[in-house]
Amino acid sequence: MGEGVTDLEEGDHVIITWFQPCLRCSSCAEGRTWVCDNASSEGCLLPDGSTPCARMTERPSLPRRGLHGGVRRRPRHALVPISREVPFDVAALIGCSVVTGFGAVVNDAGVQAGRSALVIGAGGVGLSLIMSLVAAGAGKIIAADINPEALALAEEFGATHTVLSNGDLPDTVREITGHGVDYAFEAIGLPETIGIMPDCVRRGGKAVIVGLPPEDAPVSIDALALAEQGKTLIGSNYGSTVPARDFRCWRSCTSAAYCRSIG
Repeated sequence: MGEGVTDLEEGDHVIITWFQPCLRCSSCAEGRTWVCDNASSEGCLLPDGSTPCARMTERPSLPRRGLHGGVRRRPRHALVPISREVPFDVAALIGCSVVTGFGAVVNDAGVQAGRSALVIGAGGVGLSLIMSLVAAGAGKIIAADINPEALALAEEFGATHTVLSNGDLPDTVREITGHGVDYAFEAIGLPETIGIMPDCVRRGGKAVIVGLPPEDAPVSIDALALAEQGKTLIGSNYGSTVPARDFRCWRSCTSAAYCRSIG
């Protein structure tokens, strides 16, 4: 509600996006805000590099310290207006995990109907990947996790096969599909599981890194096999999402009750 904001009023409902592009760099000008050259999502900083608020130190004589305030205060372009009928718990999921999974499937992988897919990790983003694969009309959808309860949820969300993950995942995937999957998605961010994705996809298949690994974490990949077999390994940042475009259907959503019923 700061200076210059004229299209929002107190009481309006919005989806908050954690990622705030600058809207000025060449990537933003091309409509690729997810690879903004000056994105300021790190540390939840404001566009000028400052923190939203500060806290006093234990001793008044010491200077105040910046407090990284998460999403309490955001620039206007990090807020997407939505219908008041959309429940807040649904809107919160749309703002991050759901759109990350959906974007990875639709924007990054371009999954085609009838094709097979593997999802490594059946947490919030993994389940969103599975739902999005169902929406895209994928055929065999394999979910892999080390948690049996997570795999049970994966089946409820549309996985056709589940695998209690172990070191033999590529062999297990080939046993299910005969030749490997067309698409593989890693939703955990572990170098070990990222490294085995190319072995899980068939010739000409595509592996998508969705989970964020630690900084400076090397991943071992057979580059020769990747090249000879025409496989693709890509990174997915926020599902290549443009919030102002991809959240649009929620502005006038009339299916809030349905969305709540399916979680």
